[in-house]
Amino acid sequence: MNGRATRRPRWPAILLVAACLLLLAGCGRASHGGPSPGHTSSPGGGSGARERASRVGVVGCGLAIRGRVDPAWRRRSTIFGTWSNLPDRVGFYGPGRDFRSATPARRGVLQAKLPVIVRGHRPVTVHIRREDRGRAALTYGPARDRGTLGGGAPIVRFVPCADRSVTAWPGALLLASRAPLTLWIATRPGRGGPLTVGRLVARRLTADDANRLRRRIVAGLRRDFAESVHLSRRIERCAVRRFRRTLTRVRLERLLATFDRQGAAGANHRLTAIGSAIGNRCEAPGTYGPEAIQASAALGPRRWPGSANGGS
Repeated sequence: MNGRATRRPRWPAILLVAACLLLLAGCGRASHGGPSPGHTSSPGGGSGARERASRVGVVGCGLAIRGRVDPAWRRRSTIFGTWSNLPDRVGFYGPGRDFRSATPARRGVLQAKLPVIVRGHRPVTVHIRREDRGRAALTYGPARDRGTLGGGAPIVRFVPCADRSVTAWPGALLLASRAPLTLWIATRPGRGGPLTVGRLVARRLTADDANRLRRRIVAGLRRDFAESVHLSRRIERCAVRRFRRTLTRVRLERLLATFDRQGAAGANHRLTAIGSAIGNRCEAPGTYGPEAIQASAALGPRRWPGSANGGS
């Protein structure tokens, strides 16, 4: 009897412990049923992590451009990272980084074609910042619908090819407006920084393009001289000859940048100032030359390479 009496209370004790454990587990689930506003679940756990993972695009070597990457890609890209402080370098390549060249897609959405180039072999992750996800999305690799912001992804991870020093991927940004966009570039866990794309991009001219643009400006300058009644032909010949020598490729690129930022009026002011300096050298002190109205107009209508309105 005494032996049975000492063994009998064990079952209620076991049941009581089990009930307490179930209650504790239930309370835990009730108090952590979902993330609070602004809370992000840790990777690999919870529905928040699964939802976030479903919105992260991953593009690997199989989706990379197979052809040879432009050897001058660094000069023609908006770059994150430098040779000195990062072993990896990321570039957003081509005229698409100037959002004035973005083309309409559907429902008011703009598409800026912007290949991504990665130097090195470490994966790189590009993030649309949380505050910008209502106005921009990334479309690299498979996309549900490239004509709407919902068809892109807020985060894309680029995994470079192991057998290449530089890997490039085609793709685009979907935009609600042409305003510049600041991305977050993560080159490794805990390492990264912001990169702004969409700003005004300086145009680059080949030698042939520079020659054509120079001829157009000089032809416009001759028309400006023809409309000026107080300047002699001798001054015109001297000024045109010096103007032609002054318009180097670098100066032409600067004039195009002035036209982009300030319009024809800004370019007119810049060219007129150059003409005034030249006039003083053409044995005509105090001669300021004509206002460069036709000369400055030559910077606008044509589609020069890298320009916002077209070109290669």
